Amino acid sequence: MIEVHTDAAAYNNDAFAVNQATYHLKKAGEKQTKRILIVLSDGHPVDDYAQIPKEDRKRLPKSKHNFPDFDLKQEVSMASLDSICIGIGINSDAVGRYYPQNVVIDDVDYLPN
Repeated sequence: MIEVHTDAAAYNNDAFAVNQATYHLKKAGEKQTKRILIVLSDGHPVDDYAQIPKEDRKRLPKSKHNFPDFDLKQEVSMASLDSICIGIGINSDAVGRYYPQNVVIDDVDYLPN
């Protein structure tokens, strides 16, 4: 199992975070490696207008150099081509609008320690 930690966690833009995590998962494993991307989300993505980190702009097409350029449904769809992508909603079923494979946790005490 490979755990990917990225700077995307510092941002509240789910689409960019999914894009960045997918990139690192693909880079970390072999082509036939099974990948699982688990996203904890309130299901309400925010278009943050901060600047995309410079190292990510190098790998992204120019059409995706700002956070609003990312579409969460599209990023989840692309991630699902190579990975199992699961959205976990915390106290919100809104996560189902973006993540076809999703579960809602109404009490964070149900999460493992």
